[in-house]
Amino acid sequence: MEKTIEKEFPNLKLFRLDKDTANTSKKANDIVTAFYENNSGILLGTEIAIYYLREKIQNSAVVSIDSLFSLPDFRINEKIFSMLLSIRAKTEKRLIIQTRNIEASVIGYAATGSIGDFYREEIAIRKQFQYPPFSVLIKVSFEGDKNTVEKQSSIIEDLFKEFMPKIFPAFMSTGKGKQMINAIIKVPSDSWPNDNLIEKLKHLPPFYSVEVDPESIL
Repeated sequence: MEKTIEKEFPNLKLFRLDKDTANTSKKANDIVTAFYENNSGILLGTEIAIYYLREKIQNSAVVSIDSLFSLPDFRINEKIFSMLLSIRAKTEKRLIIQTRNIEASVIGYAATGSIGDFYREEIAIRKQFQYPPFSVLIKVSFEGDKNTVEKQSSIIEDLFKEFMPKIFPAFMSTGKGKQMINAIIKVPSDSWPNDNLIEKLKHLPPFYSVEVDPESIL
């Protein structure tokens, strides 16, 4: 992307803001300040760039957003909507969204600022599949070598069998030769807190990580 922009707009200064170019808040703020002072530059950034834009910009473009739709997280539509809405609010003239999912309602709602419509559709989907706020999710995570992970997965499946945990590899990578596994337990909101479940969670060994209402299930 960086080389393409430099080729297409050779006369414009390019500023890049991501974890590689700005590993501290000060560096990120310095890049954004230089971008604003330039007046005619292009800021190429990842999602983190949104939070450092203090003033409005004339035009903005969102590319490669389609990859987010493949993430198996029930909150992904909410995250996409929030991100696009934030960019829209900081754009004065024109917002361009590159996508092949032109029928995706979340993109249409964000482009038009239809917060109410997005909420009604999203809450109906969550109710249908019993996702929060209609349930409470508990994520149990653990890591180890292949044999350890297989053994612990069986233990978790048996220990929480009455709650039918969903066990799957974590989205994030771990150290060399190790695997991380997540187990998601879903409890109806009107059945939480569940004393039996809490007691089982409290007695897990310390190498397990337990999150109630996790930010991400990946």
